[in-house]
Amino acid sequence: MTYCATSPSLCVLEKLVHVEDPDLLPALVMVRYAVPEELAMETIDLAALPDRWRLQESWTQRRGDRWHAALATPLLGVPSVIVPLEGSPDMNVLINHRHQAASAIRIIAAEPFALDVRLF
Repeated sequence: MTYCATSPSLCVLEKLVHVEDPDLLPALVMVRYAVPEELAMETIDLAALPDRWRLQESWTQRRGDRWHAALATPLLGVPSVIVPLEGSPDMNVLINHRHQAASAIRIIAAEPFALDVRLF
């Protein structure tokens, strides 16, 4: 499974929340994908999530595991835990590479980048 976001800035935020020591970060690469418009994506809306979902990592993990195992869609769109705004165009997108249609997703660019030191 690949974890993505719909904007580079959200990708950076999602990475930052897991950084404990910036000196241990490997070289970073921003990967851009081309996804055919007709590719099916299941979307979980913020309103459909249980109260306090941001604190229930086990619930969100089980929900993602069910989607992954079901192979119903190659993509799953989910709200960001960091910026959970209803109606936001930015979301996290998971790619299920076990789904047959996922082979239609193409990498179109891979650009090295460094996080701005002011973030730390």
